[in-house]
Amino acid sequence: MTYDQEQECLKSWRGRRLLLCRATDQIRAIINAMSGDASPASEPCPVPAATERQQYDLHRVNDLLRHMLMGANDGGSYGP
Repeated sequence: MTYDQEQECLKSWRGRRLLLCRATDQIRAIINAMSGDASPASEPCPVPAATERQQYDLHRVNDLLRHMLMGANDGGSYGP
């Protein structure tokens, strides 16, 4: 999707929902990829792979953010 297409999507609530779903799907894919993404020990500051618990917490935050933004976008309440 081009920048102009994204700007057009931002003008309608359906377009914003589409962009939000795509963004949270990309975040989910990044979180899933972090499981085996440890830096080699030869690097000056190696980064360990994310634990299952860290991934679970990141997924929960991602889901909460999507829920809150969709609720606000749709004009409703975003709380439980």
